[in-house]
Amino acid sequence: MKCASARTVLLLGVALSSCSRGSASKEPQKSAPVTIAEPAQQAPPPRPEGKGQIVGFVFNDTNRNGAFDKSETRMPGQTVMLVDSQTGGTLESVSTDADGRFRFEKIAPGPYRVTLKMPETFERTRDNSFVLTVKPDGSSSEVQFGVASSAAAATPAPRRP
Repeated sequence: MKCASARTVLLLGVALSSCSRGSASKEPQKSAPVTIAEPAQQAPPPRPEGKGQIVGFVFNDTNRNGAFDKSETRMPGQTVMLVDSQTGGTLESVSTDADGRFRFEKIAPGPYRVTLKMPETFERTRDNSFVLTVKPDGSSSEVQFGVASSAAAATPAPRRP
């Protein structure tokens, strides 16, 4: 059946068409369902690349001194985020490897914040976020995140008589 009159409306960037069949009857007209597609979300712009890198590790600071000691172990599977120090937006997220190490590669020169997502039942013994600058030659500092079990902190040391 042909349309007696057609009408197209632009609504939120989506063209909707309707068709009047020109019928004089008072019966309700059936209409075809209209599907409106959600507009595609824009991905954040890609992080500018350079020759810099940021490396580091997460360790279990059992003696809570804030420094990595030979008797302490590194922690695999911890989440570390590279954050734009100006906007606060996360640029990249990685997990520490089997040796507790992480690496962000191909970083453009500039300031960044490197942040540790604190593991459950642990608390920091060092900062859990550092701001550092990747230099034009690609150099930066190594980052060490020390954490200790919060249960260990709650257990008082035994008293001596």
